[in-house]
Amino acid sequence: MLDRLAQNTEWFIEHGAKVAAVTMGKPYEAKLFCAQRNPDIVCLSNPDQSAYKMYRIGRMGVREMLDPALALNGARVTLKGYKSSARTDMDMLQLGATFIIDTDGSLRFVHYNRNQYDHPEMAKLQAIVEGFRMKAY
Repeated sequence: MLDRLAQNTEWFIEHGAKVAAVTMGKPYEAKLFCAQRNPDIVCLSNPDQSAYKMYRIGRMGVREMLDPALALNGARVTLKGYKSSARTDMDMLQLGATFIIDTDGSLRFVHYNRNQYDHPEMAKLQAIVEGFRMKAY
């Protein structure tokens, strides 16, 4: 998801939005991770997962792990050449989420991932941003 956001960051900025990411990596890893994708992304580190818990972002359970769609999406990503490595210092079952927050702090959109590959479509996120006026930062 972050790669798709990175490719569209300029569009979001032009429409008065900032793109931010929260990762479980260490601060220097988060900074490097986002800088490699797009220097305009605000990247934050949350290795203790307190923000994930605060915003009730779930973890994959047995049901999600056994979902055939997960294996199919994993195979697609592997075939595209993406290399992933399991990290023992991170919760590999931690799911992600996508939020759109207006400049007044109002939550305008929430998507909780059902598995690692369940992300909202970029067109949907862009339509939501276009649907309300965001003040320029």
